Amino acid sequence: MPKTGLRRASSREGIRGYVFVRSLGQGIAARQAQGAERAMSDLALASPSQTASAEAVYALRTVLATLILTVGFVSLTPYASIYTGDAGGNILNQLGYGLLALIVMVGHLVFTERRVARALLRPSWVLLLGWLALSSLQTADPADTFRGVVFAGISMLAVTGALCLPPDGRSLRIALGFAVMTALVMSYAGVFIWPSLGRHVGDVHAGLWRGIYSHKNVAGAAMAVFFFAGVYLFRMKSHMIGLLIMLLSAVFILRTGSKTSLGLTIIVFVVVMSAHVSKVRAAPVIVALLALLGAAYFTIGTVLFSFSREIVQAIAPGTSFTGRLELWRMALGAMEGHGWTGYGHGAFWTLANLIHQEIPMEFSWDPRGAVNAHEGYLDIALSVGWPGLILALWVLVGAPLKSYLHVAPGRESTRLADFFLMSLLFLLLNAMLESFFFERANSLWVMTFFVVAGLNLLGRFRTD
Repeated sequence: MPKTGLRRASSREGIRGYVFVRSLGQGIAARQAQGAERAMSDLALASPSQTASAEAVYALRTVLATLILTVGFVSLTPYASIYTGDAGGNILNQLGYGLLALIVMVGHLVFTERRVARALLRPSWVLLLGWLALSSLQTADPADTFRGVVFAGISMLAVTGALCLPPDGRSLRIALGFAVMTALVMSYAGVFIWPSLGRHVGDVHAGLWRGIYSHKNVAGAAMAVFFFAGVYLFRMKSHMIGLLIMLLSAVFILRTGSKTSLGLTIIVFVVVMSAHVSKVRAAPVIVALLALLGAAYFTIGTVLFSFSREIVQAIAPGTSFTGRLELWRMALGAMEGHGWTGYGHGAFWTLANLIHQEIPMEFSWDPRGAVNAHEGYLDIALSVGWPGLILALWVLVGAPLKSYLHVAPGRESTRLADFFLMSLLFLLLNAMLESFFFERANSLWVMTFFVVAGLNLLGRFRTD
């Protein structure tokens, strides 16, 4: 069996880069250009030991990808009832993600085609991680901050294995379906078997479902991504499992009480699928950009622009985005004097820093008790400054959307790209009210990087 399931596309195929070749027969990889006849000939000539070896490698790569996605979607600390910020300092997370990253590194060396591996090291990603690392030098505890950046990079490395280890599209679908179903089964078990773990208890959200996640809003966002995964599996003829995932995810979203997740799930699904109605490939990208700009203007924009604030208050008088407006005012005020450099990765929300922040007397509560800004983009600016935010916006928004436009024709490639885009657009919109970017142990960040890296690869390679 070849070292990788990728090969260069012929000029007749009209695309650049490499394409995944589906394993034929009992797992023997055959070049698509050589045709099915040559593949069947190879199959006939293969010895039983070669066939068994090919099957074993196929199974191993699928199992490893499944393990990575399952850990990423479920986390190593499910049912955590209290969120205290980036949980990456947990020794279990450090050891677990470190071991996964080591496995993935070995997997890349053995299985991943070198040009594909190099494609993962996009200059913009390397620059952004370097920027985060440099930001640690100005914090009160540089060693601890730098360690956080390192573990963020380790978790990102681990996630790449879920994209590169599967030998073909079928293998990726197996891994995705198993990981999603595991998260769903565990979440429903928490709700019905251990309700004290799977539901909110003793707070303002008492009775609402959160499953294996720390909060109903996190659960709602994760279930939205699972719903899109179900749509993808259904479109790829895995009808039963696809429908089951869609149904279980939709019901769970309803029971979280998260109207934002429910509304965004419907909107994002319609936006992305519109490409297949309008026949204009760029349609969902254009609408996605407009949606992101509009969401920013009418959320954090209400702190910056009076006209935006007036519109929001006219539509919903007294709106404070659950206290976020005062939180955002404090954070934006703290950016004065730190606009170029920020405070370092996650350093702003430490007690040592917050104690020096002044709170205006007119505030109805003290935002210094918050663990983050509940606005992902603002938290990036607090970490690396406004220039760093611009780079992050290219990495998280610009580059993936550009890659979506360059996805080569083909049922597997285009439908996988639709799944990635639906998930990414939802998560980017959700980040207007939540913070999870670069939180290495946060399942929503794992999902975000999974779909961002997936779109970047699909923009250069094709899977069949």
